[in-house]
Amino acid sequence: MTAPAPENIEKDGRQVRLLIGILFLFFSFLLTVLLVGLGSERGWRLLIIFPWVICLLNLFQCRNGIDVIMAIRGFEDTTEGRRKIIDPQRILLVQTLARRITRQALLLAALLTLLGLLIPPLDLERFSDLYYASP
Repeated sequence: MTAPAPENIEKDGRQVRLLIGILFLFFSFLLTVLLVGLGSERGWRLLIIFPWVICLLNLFQCRNGIDVIMAIRGFEDTTEGRRKIIDPQRILLVQTLARRITRQALLLAALLTLLGLLIPPLDLERFSDLYYASP
């Protein structure tokens, strides 16, 4: 029988990360649609990587029960509050999971940003000509 994966956040912390992740998911998607819809240059669309990273980090932290920042520092959240993890093997496991979560979030954010860059900008003049053309 395998031991459960180590976690360093409680249920409340997971719920907060889930909420932040979902909010940034909508924000990232809407920002991507807005930048593509307005026909902005690809350089401006590179900025969408930041909300994607925030979104994915929070969702992955929620899924795994690991707070990346606390894991790096060797802390965990308990019902009594934040405390230092004493077991060196547990610290190593939590930090390994935190690094994996960070890599996954950065890679997926880069891929989603790349998808946003691959969409060609819309030609708004063509659409306005079609809209204002007289019958």
